[in-house]
Amino acid sequence: MSTMYELKPIIKHDSFVNLPTCMYEMKNLHENEKSKQECRIVSNVTKQVNNFLKTPLPEVIELEARQEKILESLAELKKQLSNLLKDVNKDDKEIKSKNIEKNIPLSIKKKIREHVNVDVTINVNPKKPCYSIIALKKIWDDVDFPVTCYLSSDMKESVDNIFKNTEETGKPGVINISLIWKTNDCQLIVSALQNYPIIGEINMLRYFSRLLGENNENIIETEKIDTILDISHSILFENNQKNINNYLSILSKKLDNKDNFFTGFYYPGIADVALWSTIKQVNPKLPENIKKWFNKCEKYFL
Repeated sequence: MSTMYELKPIIKHDSFVNLPTCMYEMKNLHENEKSKQECRIVSNVTKQVNNFLKTPLPEVIELEARQEKILESLAELKKQLSNLLKDVNKDDKEIKSKNIEKNIPLSIKKKIREHVNVDVTINVNPKKPCYSIIALKKIWDDVDFPVTCYLSSDMKESVDNIFKNTEETGKPGVINISLIWKTNDCQLIVSALQNYPIIGEINMLRYFSRLLGENNENIIETEKIDTILDISHSILFENNQKNINNYLSILSKKLDNKDNFFTGFYYPGIADVALWSTIKQVNPKLPENIKKWFNKCEKYFL
């Protein structure tokens, strides 16, 4: 057999290589068994570290347990509040269903009013007639409001013929009204002897309400009524049409249910009387829901 052409080796594996001494020298993992054992030790340490990191600390376990208890307590509290809210709504509906009937005055359903028998004098300007006097018997139908009209000697203005003399009808309470047409604004004289005047129609309505013991225990409802009375008084003496429109806009928002009065029910209250009388005197441009409410008051009071 003929021999092949022999080439000179390019790399000599047996030649000695001088390694630099400036670098960190790594052990050869494949050199002997001792190196393999050290590799296994490193691997075991890594595994232990991973296991340690996967296992939560006792403090973390305790914190998680406390968090679970808190979440359970909150869920139970939410359930109790939900049941309480259902009970409150149920009671509220039962009260309304017992105390509210369509077109039944509050005086019948609410309470027995204090029986009074007093004489008062009201001075009224024909230019600003107190229409509320006519409506009082509609909201307090267990009280008589007999009216006797007088004309002051210096009065030259014509008087609205809607105001007529009326008599008692035998109701438990009586407020005798001597209505004197004069040039001054509305004044209520409680005592002719001491002559203590109450100025303004709205303040007159407040006096009658307190005289008859018409005190509302609901603070929110009382605040709403007082606000409407105050706004009605402001509209009466306001000359700026823009301000009047702003007042009416506020009242429009307070008239929540378009089918009801400001009482929130199917019968009017003192706030309705005050605002109705004010609008009849001022005759402003009304928002749509206030206009609808006013027309309903016209049918109810007149």
